[in-house]
Amino acid sequence: MPKSSGQQAAPTRFGFGGLSRIAGRYDVVLCDVWGVLHNGRRAFAPACEALRQFRQEVGPVVLISNAPVPAEQVAEVFPRVGVPSDCYDSIVTSGDATRLELASRAPGPFWRLGTDEGFERDDYLFAGLPLTFTDADDARFIAAMGLPDPINGHPDDYVALLRPAAERKLEMICANPDIQVRVGDKLWWCAGSIARVYEQLGGPVIYPGKPHAAIYQLS
Repeated sequence: MPKSSGQQAAPTRFGFGGLSRIAGRYDVVLCDVWGVLHNGRRAFAPACEALRQFRQEVGPVVLISNAPVPAEQVAEVFPRVGVPSDCYDSIVTSGDATRLELASRAPGPFWRLGTDEGFERDDYLFAGLPLTFTDADDARFIAAMGLPDPINGHPDDYVALLRPAAERKLEMICANPDIQVRVGDKLWWCAGSIARVYEQLGGPVIYPGKPHAAIYQLS
């Protein structure tokens, strides 16, 4: 976020590429997580160090993630992959923004399209919300989290499944607008790929995550 005073601060001494050249123009950094701080397997140390120094010399760092889970679950991954806790101040996720959207539509009922409906992390998105799950025929809206098989599956596999809902103009809430994400050396399909197919079929989609406005309103 640009400095509010209009004054440009003295240059900082980060020593890590582009951020050091522009940091003095800003009060706050809003930083992506996956692909910037880590790749799902390991942290990118120079990026983490640049954010740590920004916090020390300039101002707060807010991490913005399209993960379809609350911020607490994103933070739980950091120790395992090596992202240090002192390189950021807070985290905002597409999951957080999605929960607000879901709460406003409770009790539904709604149709859940998850990465795996038995996978523990899916429950985080709905925990504590007075929502009712149902199938496509009886749903009032859809919550899309991803593909059941994000590595071997393909979004086009879901055209026939999604077409009736699109014809009914059932709104889809896309919990992760990303199309694909790199996990180590593999590319995984994300919920955004399903949402793109749904839009091509004429279905309406709501995107709580970046680059859309809802997630930034939480920052």
